[in-house]
Amino acid sequence: MIHGERVSKGGEPFHFPTEKGIGHGVGQSADQKPGVRNNCDGRIQTGFLGGYRMWELERYDWAKLRSATSAKDVPTSIMWLKNADSAENAEKAYWRIDNEVVVQGSLYEAALPTATCLVLALQDCTESARPRIIELLVQLGSGEASPIEIAAGNAELKRLCMVELCRGASAYFAATEIAAADWVYLCVDVLSICVDVDQGLKPRVAWYFNRLLSRNVHPDVRRLIEDCLSKS
Repeated sequence: MIHGERVSKGGEPFHFPTEKGIGHGVGQSADQKPGVRNNCDGRIQTGFLGGYRMWELERYDWAKLRSATSAKDVPTSIMWLKNADSAENAEKAYWRIDNEVVVQGSLYEAALPTATCLVLALQDCTESARPRIIELLVQLGSGEASPIEIAAGNAELKRLCMVELCRGASAYFAATEIAAADWVYLCVDVLSICVDVDQGLKPRVAWYFNRLLSRNVHPDVRRLIEDCLSKS
């Protein structure tokens, strides 16, 4: 099965707001009230996790992680994606992450903590962000360790990323129920990757996939589902 066929592309320069103070969200000042967040255009939106920078992002020294150029801005990009209030902003943040950690399918060291953080971000993201987060997770779970990582003894990077993806299985099942026709394929794709790692998910995934087949799904989605079910 071929997962994540989308490849990286270059994009216009994308400038992020400056973060003010450790532990505060993107563009959020230290005196901003807890429980609210700034969206990409500066508007405030309520959210349980949204008012704070995700703690998981702070567990890593991103500047020291190998990536295409430098991973130091990846945490900001993740927060920008998580809080994106439009498809356009989500798309821009997507490429900022993709072009650093999984360039044209080549995984770098920073891909693993990125996968961990994206799974967490999916639990409390905007509607605009959800399909792009899932798409990034598909890319991370279907890429291959770059030559640099193999030389560094990190050949298991893909498997480790796939294991991280499995931690978000419940969120993918929930997303499948509400996914629009133009991105339900991503939900099927990421669940197919999870089954490759965790055989215990097979019965649940099979049930959801058969439920999808009872709907009028796109032929490409139907083919992917049938391919996955044939291997069960």
